[in-house]
Amino acid sequence: MDTKEISFKMKSNITKLYEAFGMEKIFGRSDVIEVLGITERPASTLLGKMYSLGLTETITGAGKGKYRFIV
Repeated sequence: MDTKEISFKMKSNITKLYEAFGMEKIFGRSDVIEVLGITERPASTLLGKMYSLGLTETITGAGKGKYRFIV
């Protein structure tokens, strides 16, 4: 995915998540919902896009659907 395809709103949401979790904390969909005040579907979509852009990595052993920022 090209970074030009990312909307201003998505960039803003990713920034808010980074500020909330940094590179150390592990987070999942429920954490994204809590921080951004969005519903499950857009939270899942955002997590998928962040992963496909290489901004996050999946964490094994912490439960299903857990991520951490890598940049």
